[in-house]
Order: sequence, then structure tokens, then C-alpha cells
Amino acid sequence: MFDDPSLWIFLVLTLVALFFYSLLQNFFLLINHSRVNQMKLLEDQRAIRVIHLIHKKDQLFLMFKIGKTALFLVATYLVTQLLPPWGLMVLFLIIILFVELLSLVISKVNPTLHILYFGTLTTILYYVSFPIVQLLQLLQNGLQTLFKPQVENILAEQELLTLVDQAETSGKLPEAEGELIRRSIEFKDIYIADILTPRVDVEAVNIHWELGRIQQKFDETSFSRLPVYQDSIDTIIGVIYVKDFLKLNPETDALESIIKPALFTSLNYPIIKLLKQLQQSKNHLAVVVDEYGGTAGIVSLEDIIEELVGDIYDEHDDVEIEVQMLTANVYLISGLMDLEDFFDDFNFEQSAEEYESTTVAGWVMDELALIPEIGVTFDFEDKRITVTEADERRVISIRLEQLTTLESESNHETTTS
Repeated sequence: MFDDPSLWIFLVLTLVALFFYSLLQNFFLLINHSRVNQMKLLEDQRAIRVIHLIHKKDQLFLMFKIGKTALFLVATYLVTQLLPPWGLMVLFLIIILFVELLSLVISKVNPTLHILYFGTLTTILYYVSFPIVQLLQLLQNGLQTLFKPQVENILAEQELLTLVDQAETSGKLPEAEGELIRRSIEFKDIYIADILTPRVDVEAVNIHWELGRIQQKFDETSFSRLPVYQDSIDTIIGVIYVKDFLKLNPETDALESIIKPALFTSLNYPIIKLLKQLQQSKNHLAVVVDEYGGTAGIVSLEDIIEELVGDIYDEHDDVEIEVQMLTANVYLISGLMDLEDFFDDFNFEQSAEEYESTTVAGWVMDELALIPEIGVTFDFEDKRITVTEADERRVISIRLEQLTTLESESNHETTTS
């Protein structure tokens, strides 16, 4: 059994053929399509032949699978005839090292040039195996109809975010562009409640005010538009624009003549839909109402755009610093800071989603179950929170300190004394 030279020669030829099948398959996988197309334009016959094969890529790769499977079965049979059972393990190692790995290494060296040389051989193999390929393709089409596979052409959001992170890490995507892509992906998941100006911060005018007082409000706020209410802030009836107000004749014109209709929306309305409504109605401001019909706040077109491009400041805006480092591991935090950002930035174990509040100020009042006074302190996980500024209605700012830092300083003072 070991001395039959014809079987040994046949086995070697089978392995060589298997190697070439694997090599051709890798060439077609790694081919530079644009370069081949350019050569086709120059009427290179080899390129035209390869393009013809590429257009039949499904049949082509089915041919490679059929050829490699058939040759593997032949090689397996020959090994069982020539060697003891351990010969199959030797065959497996040869196929992995020689057929697969070596062919892959070689195929990466200018695959486009090599496939042009082997195009004729591949064409011959294709037409020789054409009847079997066609038969199997009909079977494949039947199975696809039976199981109705669905091709996923759209990347999941998390997959796309991962690709953005990888592109930024590799330096292929600037950080600013990556941030814009992230904001665009997350834009549809943002609701009015996440971005509104709360009721207590709304600047508005009473319809019964004298024009001089309204003029003073415009001067104080530097806003180009203000909501108008009747009796209380819960009954907003419209919006006035400073450009219309300046044209108003106090002697002949009434304030009502320049009030524009207000657009009303709810807390749980997606901002992507509100953006469309503002565009269609040509409004720049929407009044947000709560479940009882009262005013929860307002949201402007600028607020929505900032969710895409980041904060927009003009010459009249006071820049709000949400986090300010005082010393090592000691920070001053604005009460208006988004609670989710706060939890993420300071690595809290608990999730911000466990709280109904969306700001740091609301979270502090939830934790203490009251509106705290200045100086009130509480510990949360490994942090100490101290209210540094507040009024009778809300928390304005807090100080955050790392408890481990405080303990080490206390121990140091004890040791020194």
C-alpha cells in the first residue's frame, strides 16, 4: 500500500490542484476592481476576460467551492489508501499550512496582476464545471425562495457608533466630524423634555403691560422674540418679535396687532418632529405644555440645532460652565447640567435612568427629598455632594469631592498631629 508510486503522484497532483483552486479564489477576493476597469477601457483582452468572470461572481465562487470540495474528497481517499489512520491528521496539517495559509500569503502579492495571467485558466475551469454549477445554483435559488433570507443593508446604531470610534482612534476621522455623526445618530432619540428652557427661566411679557415695560424687558434679555401671556405664564397667547415691536406706533397701534400665534407641543414629543413643524409653520419658538395644560417651558429652533452642532453662542450669551475643577478631585457643578452626562463624567455605578429628574439640581432634591439650603451635604457612592448655591425654589450649583481623597487627607492630618 505504501509503495504504489502512481497513487503518491496522484495525491501530490491533487494537493497542488487544491492549492491552485484556493489561490485563484483568493485572487478574485483581493482583486482591485478599479484597476481592472481602467485596463478594460484600454481594451486589454485579459482585463475584459476577468471583468466577464467578475460579473458571474456567484457562479464563480460556487465553482471554487465545488472544485475544492471534490479535490479534498479525492485527497482524503488517497491518504486512507496510502497511510494509516494518522495520515488524515497529516493531510489536515498540509491543507491548513500549504493549501490555505501559503496560498493566502501569495495571493496578497499583487493579486490584480496575477489574476490577469490566470484569467484564461479560470475561464476554462468555469466552463468545464458549468453544468454542475448551474445545477447547484438552481438548488441554491430554490432554498433561498424557501427560507426567504433577508439581507441587512442597514447598520445598527451601535455598530455605526463603533465604526466612528475606530475611525477616530486610527486618525482617519477628525474628532469634530465624529461628534457630529454621533449627534446625528442620537438626534431622533431626544425629546422636548431633554432640552426645554424650564418655566422658571422663561422670559415673557404680560399683554397688559405698558409698552415701556415691554421695551425694558427686550433690552434686559437681548432676545429677538418673547412669549406673551395673559394673567399668568400658564396662559401664553402668542409671541412678539422685537423688529415688529420697534415699528409699533404707541398712539395708533395695539400690542395685539403684532402678536404671532404660538406653536404648542408636549414634553414627550421628539425634537426631530418639532423641527419639521417649526420649519413648516415658519416659527422659531414653541411653548411646551404639561399634562395639566400649564406651561412647562419653551423650546427654540436654536435649542434643537444645538443638539446637532453643539452650543451656539452669540455676543449677548453668557457662557455656562457646567463643570469647573477647583482642586484635584474637587469640582463645582452647575445645577442645570444634564444628569446622564453628570453620571457618565464622574463614573457613578448607578444609572441616571433610575431617576425621573433630568438635571443635577433635580437629582439633588430627589436625594434629599427637599429643596436644600446652602451648605447641606450628603454622600453618594464614593462622592460627597455639597450645595454651594441655591434659592427658595431650586439648587443652582453643587460641589463634588472624592471621598477617598478626603479620607486620605484626614489620615494625613491625624498622622502629622
